[in-house]
Order: sequence, then C-alpha cells, then structure tokens
Amino acid sequence: MISLNPYVLMAKGIAKKIPRQVWYLIGGVLLFCIQALLFYNKGQANVQAKWDKAVNVSITILKPIPKAQQEINTRVETIYKDRIKVIHVQGKTIIKEVPIYFHDLPDLSGRFRVLHDSSATGQTASSSDWLNAPSVSAEDFATTVSENYTGCRLNAEQVTSLLDWAKQQEALVESICKQPGVACSGGSQ
Repeated sequence: MISLNPYVLMAKGIAKKIPRQVWYLIGGVLLFCIQALLFYNKGQANVQAKWDKAVNVSITILKPIPKAQQEINTRVETIYKDRIKVIHVQGKTIIKEVPIYFHDLPDLSGRFRVLHDSSATGQTASSSDWLNAPSVSAEDFATTVSENYTGCRLNAEQVTSLLDWAKQQEALVESICKQPGVACSGGSQ
C-alpha cells in the first residue's frame, strides 16, 4: 500500500469538515470564472477579427493613394514649369524692348528712386537718403521695374500652383472618404 504524505492526509481531513454548500459555492464560482474566461477569449477573438478586417480594408483603400499623389505632383509640376518658362520669356522680351522706348527720356530724380524703393521694401527712407540720392536713368528704372514684375508674376504662379496642388490632394482624400466602409474624421464633410 502506498503511504500518503501527511500533508495530503491533513488536507483531506480539513476538506471533510467543510460543509457541502461551501463546496457547491466554490464549484459555482470556478464554473463562472471558467465561463467568463471562455467568453472573454471569444470576445477578444471577435474584436481581433474585426480589427484585422478593418486593417485589410484600409490597406486596400489606401494602396492606390501614393500613385495618385505622385500623378498629381507630376501634373502640377509640369504645368508650373511650363508657365514659368512662359513668364521668363515674356519678361525677357519686355526688358529687351525697354531701350527702344526709354532711350531718349531724361533721368529720374533721386527722390523718385528713393520713393519707389521705399514703396517696394515697405521701409521709410531717412532724410539723408532723400537728399543724397543719385538720379537714375529712365531706361534703368524701367528695366528694374520689368524685372521686379516678372519676379512677382513668378511668385504668383508658384502660389497658384501650390493652391492647385492642395485642392487636388484634398479632392483625392474626399474621393477616398466617399467610398463605402470608409469613415473619415476631421476636415470638411
């Protein structure tokens, strides 16, 4: 016969002294815990499946975006480069004509040049700038103005192209947000 460990014998003795209702309660609590654990695992698997499905849908929806964005970038950049070439050519053409129309005009006073420069920079000239300003030839002045306006037109074209790029990117995002199963937040919808 196998001899039992004295601790096992002692545990059996204590267990016999515990009323049957307590054992039923312990069994019920254990059964509840096991069921709760099973339901938790089932719920966790359900949530994980939903998560995985959402990730797969997102990947499917978002996959073509980089290519579409690159197409927008290329299209806007091509148009921008073409337009600035035209602006440069137009500016050079106008500047070439300055000597034709301004060669026989008298020089402009230095005060006129200082006033013009102050207006262009937004800086008020000092009294010594007004008094000591050398005159400028009408031809040089017209050339400078033409160059400045060409620069302004280039800046305006850059801003226009950036705005066009932003609108096209926004339209791309909005088209994605309108797809079934896509929930976009933020922005204007």
